[in-house]
Amino acid sequence: MANEQNLRPVRTKKEARERGRKGGIASGKSRAQRKTFKEELLLLLQNGDTQKSISVALVMKALNGDLKAFEVLRDTIGEKPTDKIDMNANVSYEDAIRKVADSDEY
Repeated sequence: MANEQNLRPVRTKKEARERGRKGGIASGKSRAQRKTFKEELLLLLQNGDTQKSISVALVMKALNGDLKAFEVLRDTIGEKPTDKIDMNANVSYEDAIRKVADSDEY
């Protein structure tokens, strides 16, 4: 987020173009760094020993009461609970209004 005290208004089209160019260059450098970081991590994770060490550390954290570690383990093994939403499109507007009017909630 930008520090509003440091913001300066754009005075000319040339200045706006130059600022945009600098922003684009900085964005490209940042993307390249993230890509390199991702590739390095993937190389490290190709080693089975690294994956095993990470898995053991995660299990140990979960056993010691780290709720986030438990959630990561649960989600990774496919046991993540799902929110169920009832999507009944066959109800007319009038039926929905009647249902609300008949309920004691309102």
